[in-house]
Amino acid sequence: MQPLYAFSSYRLDPGNCELLHDGHSLPITSKAFQLLLILVENHGRLVRKDELMRRLWPDVEVEEANLIQNIYLIRKLLGKNSQKYIETVPRQGYRFIAGVQESWSTHCISSHLQGQAKTNAILQVKSLAVLPFRTLGEVVGEEYIGLGMADVLTTKLGTVEGLKVRPTSAIFKYVNGQCDALVAGRSLKVDAILEGTIQTVGDRIRVTVQLIRISDYQQLWSEMFDEKFSDVFALQDTISEQVVRALELRMNGDERMRFAKHFTVNIEAYKEYTLGFYFWAKRTKEGVKRCIEYFEGAIRKDPGYALAYAGLADAYGLVGFYGYFPPDRTEAFERARAAAQKALSIDPMLAEGYTALALVKSYYDRDFPATESVLRRAIALDPNYALAHLRYANLLHELEKLDDAFKEYLKAHELDPLSVVATHNLSYILYLQREYELATEYVQKALEVDPVNPEAICLLGMIHERKGNYEEALSCFNRSKELSMGACYGYCDKLENLGHLYAVTGHTDKAREVMREIDRLSRQTPIVKYFKLRIHVGLGEMEAAARLIKNPPQQYVAALNDINTDPRLDGLRLALASNGSGDSFLKSVLESDRARRRA
Repeated sequence: MQPLYAFSSYRLDPGNCELLHDGHSLPITSKAFQLLLILVENHGRLVRKDELMRRLWPDVEVEEANLIQNIYLIRKLLGKNSQKYIETVPRQGYRFIAGVQESWSTHCISSHLQGQAKTNAILQVKSLAVLPFRTLGEVVGEEYIGLGMADVLTTKLGTVEGLKVRPTSAIFKYVNGQCDALVAGRSLKVDAILEGTIQTVGDRIRVTVQLIRISDYQQLWSEMFDEKFSDVFALQDTISEQVVRALELRMNGDERMRFAKHFTVNIEAYKEYTLGFYFWAKRTKEGVKRCIEYFEGAIRKDPGYALAYAGLADAYGLVGFYGYFPPDRTEAFERARAAAQKALSIDPMLAEGYTALALVKSYYDRDFPATESVLRRAIALDPNYALAHLRYANLLHELEKLDDAFKEYLKAHELDPLSVVATHNLSYILYLQREYELATEYVQKALEVDPVNPEAICLLGMIHERKGNYEEALSCFNRSKELSMGACYGYCDKLENLGHLYAVTGHTDKAREVMREIDRLSRQTPIVKYFKLRIHVGLGEMEAAARLIKNPPQQYVAALNDINTDPRLDGLRLALASNGSGDSFLKSVLESDRARRRA
């Protein structure tokens, strides 16, 4: 006998694998159905994540993101009030909290939940991360050399089908220090780690490498190499080839061509690029400034270095996006465009070039069809390029396709579990959908990786504000403001959040002082005067808010992307609806821009 379950107006029928609402069957995937059934069967009890992962995927290792995605799908089916059915217990698991009634059916779905016994097959390595090589001897303190070696090996091994290699961005946190391979492997959620050391003596380089399987900490392969530094490219080829053989992987012709590819054979240009990449990875104002110098140095030494042009394009795109320093926004984006186009003229198959060009197409040209085209091209060329998936998710977010954006952020998160940006944006999409508990879970993951990330700290403050935790919100906004000093747009964004909190908590004088500070900053950068929208709404000044968004300058339009979804603008939408303008007004505010987005 198999029970049927009823809660509120829903009915769960295990025999037919159906979820019904008011008698109508809802579309639900097999895994989401199984997950919901487990939670309902255990209603009132906390079901931990590890138990759910074990029961849902008994024979395979999957990312925790798969569990989160299925929870998200269930919540979407249960509607806006899903919190009254499923409670998220941060970092632990989930609990079905609604009342459940049971009846009985002769159907059985045990086959959906029973895993088959595991075979005695050899433990295979399907995922790998290359840690930054540690520098010894004369090169101690020059960590960029070890990061550069890891980046090249990551790129080469990433071309092999059947092997998922974590992107270099996932291992940035392991630069500048010792790291235990087992701890790193578990954190990165991979089957194996490739690690090594580099020592230079005169014109020679000595490299020791080992491949370690995480499940049993077994060394699968190790070797030591002693070569001239000028032979470093051949050395990288040799290491990559031996790793492939150790893992008993095979490559087809196309994979071998990509595997053997060298972006430069100029050792001095390679050194400059490696330094540029090291500073680009920091994503700080000073780091971006330094990386531009080194990428330009690499290009001077090898004018055909496509990857250096792509790096330069991305760096100038970040200058334009964050407003870091001169050149001005227009010149920064035009330099980014020129560098990206040069990279692609040299190498039309370069995913990094298309991904850098997307920054210009999206945030400067506001040409969303073109942005989607170049990002789809980048992903087709390198499906495992996490940054391309991340920027595609950003585009979908701008197009107000929140469900699609969520899935693409999940993909970026799966490829790069330690990406603060992907994790933060996952949390932000959930915030916009009022899923505050899930949003909290993700933003805390981001802060575990980078405790001083200003965007993640600010978002945590926004979530605290929605929950009524105003002291915690104030602390977060002040901290994120301090950490954003020097980034014009980012700093004013944090001021806007702080001013809105002061407004809604009755601290009117402080809210107006924040607006005066924004006005002072606008004398240098006029666009930032628009970062008062949410403060006006918090003060109940809807006409002033409406004037700001009626004819916004192009540079500010991106900041209005969430005008229809931001919880803090509920009052503005209500005010506009009450005077008869409502949705028609909101649609007219960005009518010309949205026409370009969806063209």
